[in-house]
Amino acid sequence: MLMVPLCSRGANKSWEVLWAVNIYGLRRIVSICLLISAILVFVSGIVLYLRTTHVLYRVVIWIPAWIIDDIHVYAGFVVSGLAIIHVYLNWNALKNYFKRRK
Repeated sequence: MLMVPLCSRGANKSWEVLWAVNIYGLRRIVSICLLISAILVFVSGIVLYLRTTHVLYRVVIWIPAWIIDDIHVYAGFVVSGLAIIHVYLNWNALKNYFKRRK
């Protein structure tokens, strides 16, 4: 009877490939969420600014200012957290980018 070890070399490689696929998927999700959150912060910041200058006051009167302000603040927190996660996930790429070539 042939005995096969549970952790054969092929099994380790398949887990490495699975891990790599999950990391790339996670990078993609974090990057897309970071982009959407940054756009939300940008747009809500412009709306808040234009609302205080009374340019868009009549256009956005149906949305209370405190809601736009809360969206802006919480989306900013989300951007900050996702930016930290984004740098962590892409740390090796950042190191290679800034490394001096010999």
